[in-house]
Amino acid sequence: MSADRMFFESLAGTLITSMMFLVIFGVVIFPMSLLFKIGKKSVSSLIRSFVLRSVLSMVFLFVVFPYGFDKISNRVDKKYLDLLVLENKNAQQVHENIPFIADLHADTLMWKHRGSFLKSEMGHVTLSKMQKSNMALQTFAVVNSIPHTLNMQNNVNYTDIFPFLMFAQLYERDAWFSPLYRARAMSRLLQSYEDEGNGLVTFIKNQRNLENFLERRKTNKNLVSGLLSVEGAQVLEYNLDNVQKLYDWGVRMFGLNHFTDNQVGGSLHGSEKYGLSEFGKQVIKKVVDLNMIIDMAHASESHMKDVLDLTEPWNTTVIVSHTGVKSDCNHTRNISEEVARRIAKRNGVMGIAFFEFTTCGFGFKSVAKTMKHIANMVGVDHIALGSDWDGAINAFGAADHLVYLTDALISEGFNQEEINKIMGGNVLRVLRSNLPK
Repeated sequence: MSADRMFFESLAGTLITSMMFLVIFGVVIFPMSLLFKIGKKSVSSLIRSFVLRSVLSMVFLFVVFPYGFDKISNRVDKKYLDLLVLENKNAQQVHENIPFIADLHADTLMWKHRGSFLKSEMGHVTLSKMQKSNMALQTFAVVNSIPHTLNMQNNVNYTDIFPFLMFAQLYERDAWFSPLYRARAMSRLLQSYEDEGNGLVTFIKNQRNLENFLERRKTNKNLVSGLLSVEGAQVLEYNLDNVQKLYDWGVRMFGLNHFTDNQVGGSLHGSEKYGLSEFGKQVIKKVVDLNMIIDMAHASESHMKDVLDLTEPWNTTVIVSHTGVKSDCNHTRNISEEVARRIAKRNGVMGIAFFEFTTCGFGFKSVAKTMKHIANMVGVDHIALGSDWDGAINAFGAADHLVYLTDALISEGFNQEEINKIMGGNVLRVLRSNLPK
């Protein structure tokens, strides 16, 4: 797809979404409907009704909509949780002995309305939930564009629901219609976790502060950290120089795609699903030069293979942050066995997502089964967690339920050393070998 066509699609999407603001939420239309009643009411009564309806519209837009959308979208299946029991007597001890637990993908930063990460209990990932599960690191993704016709097979770039979320949650104005500045806004949000955390939260940006965090955590398991990623190269807004801006804002993992094709390459869920573009080749080189980790989650098969081909001479580590594999669960969302083997050959990891599309089942046992399949295929050194928490999924567990995954891994026959690798050790290896020094 040409850059010009993609530009006009994005422009059309912005214009359509802007109009939808007014139509759907009625911030203007709902109050203005009273104009039809002029003559039936006194002017003072009309003004009172206008003010009341305006206030109600604002309450809906800025309170009810973000809270309700979040609450409905990011649930935990309580019926499933009620059935959870630890099947192995040593599960809790094995879990507590894991030195570094990490997850490669969560969309927590798109829910600013929750307030302080340090105090909120809403959603799948919070400080207290990470602490309860002995989690050391969460990768926080910058989701920067979502088509309103969201599906797994064929999405176009015409519309974007993100302006709704940005505006309704009072993100900075630059972020309302700009994917790039949404990244800056979410970077600032993650930085606020560290600034307000009195040492409890570390924003990981290089090997030095990673090692410093690990040293401090030896004596305080309540310490947690965050790594910043972007999900979709549309965040670049057709400008190669914006890769440097993302780096300066703390992005250390670069996700090529989300649900639409973009200027870098095609998506698994896009309308054309093409491979790596010429502009994309420049982007990949810049990303590698800056020691940012390439994440191929959501990229089309041809796009992934092109990236692997391009980076092979550089021996660059490549990951897929949240996925499954087709040989275990034959779904559009998952990667082929060929791609999985090539990632393993490059010392990369595959984060297994916590939903039905990726494991063809529901629950931690299903995730553990998929991990066992990958271990048999390429070895235990290439498996990681890729929950997709807070990504509008009906989850079977939140960050405070990871002990049940440890339990399921024990039942699959993994030992303590192997569980340590799967639950975070493999991610730590990738960070140590790829983050800037």
